[in-house]
Amino acid sequence: MSKARKHVLQQVENDFPEPTEDQSIARVVETRGQNILEVMLPSGEKILTMIPTKYKKIVWFKRGDYVILERARQLSGSASTKVQSVIVFALFAMQIKSLKEEGKWPVFVDEQKAEEEKQASKEEENEDESQDQEEEEEEDDEEEEDDDDFDLPANPNHVRVTYDDSSSDDDDDDD
Repeated sequence: MSKARKHVLQQVENDFPEPTEDQSIARVVETRGQNILEVMLPSGEKILTMIPTKYKKIVWFKRGDYVILERARQLSGSASTKVQSVIVFALFAMQIKSLKEEGKWPVFVDEQKAEEEKQASKEEENEDESQDQEEEEEEDDEEEEDDDDFDLPANPNHVRVTYDDSSSDDDDDDD
């Protein structure tokens, strides 16, 4: 590995970058081929971004990874009309944790929705638990449970083998 490539690898593993005013943190939504990724900004906007050649065969991006990107002013090539940004830095667990501790981590729109849904489901669970407790008290009064309710249906993927209990000595009686 060349010295420049080792430098990039060390930078990715050991640096703790902070996004500047013209940079933003985004999550990888989809890979579009070769060096193009679709990312989602904290606002929920999806844009195309380009992976710089310095990361080629050193850093691999997959869905759910986080990156720091910079809006591109002018990109050369035919894809420049669609590609709106360039990746500046790939973020891994240690860098993400550092940014969260410093309070510089943005709240993504879908994460905020997920948190709200999680809180709503917790409230529903609390209501369900109180209803379940009432139902259990009623069931305790009845105290008659059928064991057949818990039987599992037969698995259609298994062959049912039946054994014949009759002995094979019946064939030997002709002698």
